[in-house]
Amino acid sequence: MACCPPGSAPFLASTYSPEGRKTTLSEVEFYEVNFEVKDKVVIIVPDIWGWDSGRTRSIADMISRCGFRVVVPKLLLPAFEGGTDGDGLPPDFDMSVRGSEGFPYLLSFSWDMLKPKISALLSHLKSEGALTFGSVGFCWGAWVLANTAADFPNDISGIASPHPSIQLEDVRGGKAAQLVAKVC
Repeated sequence: MACCPPGSAPFLASTYSPEGRKTTLSEVEFYEVNFEVKDKVVIIVPDIWGWDSGRTRSIADMISRCGFRVVVPKLLLPAFEGGTDGDGLPPDFDMSVRGSEGFPYLLSFSWDMLKPKISALLSHLKSEGALTFGSVGFCWGAWVLANTAADFPNDISGIASPHPSIQLEDVRGGKAAQLVAKVC
């Protein structure tokens, strides 16, 4: 079973130089930009290539210019074959060829494994003054954020996903419609 259908875009390389910094807590590491802003935060959960995939950090930096602190957590650990900056799948991973390896790797990350990292990130940001959390999820990241919004309903005020993979809930034995209903 593969995650991405044939013809899907591979890792999108970028020559962009990020404006932010990496921050490490005991539970989670994250990229952040516009960290001077404390009250308005956008959380970006990237696709299967991880926290430095393609244009993820350039998108984070662009959103930050609208007056938001933007964070991108490093969640797919351990990385597959070194991943992308130590997270997720490596840039040369071809899901159409190696999907039988990539998809099980992705499914190995349960919400129970990810929830403590997200909880630590939210707690840290709230301790620094965060009042509002918006979120953007790409592919796999939309599934993570739907679970985040379902379990932390007072924290996430909205989710945008230009490429959602909420159907991962069905593959995991749950019901995507039920997960989405918890968020609405």
